Amino acid sequence: MNKKKSKKLEIIEENRFIEWITNYGSVVLIGIACFLAVVLIGYRFASSSQKSSATDFFRAEKEFAVLQSDSADLSEKKTALTDLTRILQRQPDLHAKYDGLIAQELLNQGNILEAQKYADLALLRTKRDDLPFYADYTNITMMIAKEDYRGALASTQELKQKMIVNAELAKEESSERSFGDVLFAFNLMRSALLNQKIGDREAELNDWRELKQYARLSDQAPPTDAFSPQAFYSLLHQFEEGRSTMLSYIEQREKS
Repeated sequence: MNKKKSKKLEIIEENRFIEWITNYGSVVLIGIACFLAVVLIGYRFASSSQKSSATDFFRAEKEFAVLQSDSADLSEKKTALTDLTRILQRQPDLHAKYDGLIAQELLNQGNILEAQKYADLALLRTKRDDLPFYADYTNITMMIAKEDYRGALASTQELKQKMIVNAELAKEESSERSFGDVLFAFNLMRSALLNQKIGDREAELNDWRELKQYARLSDQAPPTDAFSPQAFYSLLHQFEEGRSTMLSYIEQREKS
């Protein structure tokens, strides 16, 4: 009896996860697209945070917490953004930490025009720091936010091929790459979700299978061994609802 209840519970939780990602697929697309905000905050901010005023530093954290809060109303969020913008004007070094994060939060709220301003600031830094793959990734984020899914998919696939070429060349020459494995993993996941969004089930299935190959969760070898399986394995366990994970969602999509 206990086993039957346990099995029934697993099925319910799996269905909840499937329902969640189906209903909020667009939000997931934008959310994971904007993860570069997290990638970039440590890139520039680590060496500059000591220059910032301690008072403004803590005030910025407080205002951003309000901007993120589910309990804050629209008026409170607007005031928090205004105050945070003033702090960034006084402390330019804090832009590296908050521009991408603000852009992501504004996208989540559907404020695309305002988000574009902060995304552009983050893009300027990626260009200055010679991070073209992250810049491309951010541009595709804005395409998704504007619901240009087919254009975003074409750009995502183009970025994928450019990263593969760069990674294989770097491996051959024993040189450093200008992007991390996590970026490639998220880009491949984005491709699958975009194919799902436009209704290309065969292409979506190929993307999911390829992602599992890179994670070494398939009997087939990945297209290239230039990427670490850990980045893909970690990605598959990033999104959870109960005991269900992205991997269980992928397996459900494969069955359907």
